[in-house]
Amino acid sequence: AWSPYTGGLQVLRLRGCGITDEGAFLLAEGDFGRLAELDVSHNPIGPTGLAALRRRFGAAVRADTPARTG
Repeated sequence: AWSPYTGGLQVLRLRGCGITDEGAFLLAEGDFGRLAELDVSHNPIGPTGLAALRRRFGAAVRADTPARTG
């Protein structure tokens, strides 16, 4: 369902918030309308989480994620 609080967002910056693949999947399912920019740089998001975000938000996704260890 569309939300008056998130549906109108154009830019969402979540740099360095500790978002993992699980959080990326939840973001991809969220109702954010059409974001012009989703910045998830500096989060430990793996390739599958990043792919989910890019499927949902396309070119709006900005990610400079550090390599995960362990």
